[in-house]
Amino acid sequence: MNPQDEAKNLMALVQNMTVEWKSLSDVAEYSTTRIKAEDLDENNYVGVDNLLQNRGGKKSSNFVPNEGNMIQFSPNDILLGNIRPYLKKIWLAECVGGASGDVLVIHITDKTILPHYLYHILASDAFFTYSMKHKKGTKMPRGNKIAIMKYNLPVPSINIQQKIAEILDRFVKLENKLEKSLETELNLRKQQYNYYRDYLLTFDESGKQSLTDRQTDRQTDRQTDRQTDRLNGLPEKVVWKRLGEIFDISAGGDAPKDAFSEVETEEFCIPILSNGIGSKALYGWTNVAKINQPSLTISARGTIGWTSFQNRPFFPIVRLLALTPKIEINVKYAYYFMKSIEADYKIPESGIPQLTKPMIKDIEIPIPSLAEQARIAAILDKFDTLTTSLSEGLPREIALRRQQYEYYREQLLNFPKAHTTCSEAGQNHLIWEK
Repeated sequence: MNPQDEAKNLMALVQNMTVEWKSLSDVAEYSTTRIKAEDLDENNYVGVDNLLQNRGGKKSSNFVPNEGNMIQFSPNDILLGNIRPYLKKIWLAECVGGASGDVLVIHITDKTILPHYLYHILASDAFFTYSMKHKKGTKMPRGNKIAIMKYNLPVPSINIQQKIAEILDRFVKLENKLEKSLETELNLRKQQYNYYRDYLLTFDESGKQSLTDRQTDRQTDRQTDRQTDRLNGLPEKVVWKRLGEIFDISAGGDAPKDAFSEVETEEFCIPILSNGIGSKALYGWTNVAKINQPSLTISARGTIGWTSFQNRPFFPIVRLLALTPKIEINVKYAYYFMKSIEADYKIPESGIPQLTKPMIKDIEIPIPSLAEQARIAAILDKFDTLTTSLSEGLPREIALRRQQYEYYREQLLNFPKAHTTCSEAGQNHLIWEK
């Protein structure tokens, strides 16, 4: 039976089940044990910086203290990042290690609750919402340690806890497996794209396209070799031109003040572009374009060298260089060439790091015939489309799997609401009822 069917069967049982209700302090406590810094390394030291957001577990730490005592955690302890609870940083420990003071180490004291079950309780949106409701501070909110221990949770039988934890663990494993396989596929496609881009845009002294040792090392599988063979027979001769001979290069100016809108409207439909990447480059909207033809933009500061192809009228502003063609050239071809060198700019170490017109105007570009430019651009467009679709599809697919896990987690932990009976009012026990 797949986990979805198992979850649905168990959900029906859970929604009609009477269970005991306890506060977190009834079943767990904060660890008070200490461990020496000398016993820690990048793999068993946990600070808020190496706990990953959105229940992503942890990564190796870039910092390890070399003196003092840290809070000790042991296998099956639950670690919570206590700075900005909305980041949802949580990890079920798999080893002995030490944590910083900004990480809460929750140690189970009640044998009637299973670590994996409690982990999913504390990984729920309901818990993080509760933690933010009782937070301390505003700019850098922290979880309230006293309030956290008052968090109420359902405690069904060990058997039911086991079933819930097993189902939710399977969803997590499926999500992790999918994420790993999709990322592997994306990396392979990027390598393949980079290989062909470099191959098609690299010419030797005679003008022939050629593979360098670096490019050959990138991709050596048989499929690539066969496809490379099919790309042979390209025109041999190219001319080399300086960027300043091909494009009018201008630096963006100030954003228009009298004709500006934060959202696109019928009147303000011209994008104002700055030096960000992708959608982050959009500064706002105006009604008159500075550049009306297909062009390139290059980030001059921050994301220095990042090249974008602009195929609609736009208004460039500060920190952005705009390259408008002044000779006949396939702008998409030029775009792919500039993308291939965007990490190679030599930026002066002194002063403000930036890219200027004098620094790029003498860069030489190989210019084959227009027909060849179009052919190269079309080939790279196909690879770019594939890579982009995977880049966009990867987080979307992972988000869907994460939503699936979160849905079943909330449903499987959705025991009937609780009320306190008068006779039990002073005993800190609640009974779940429909």
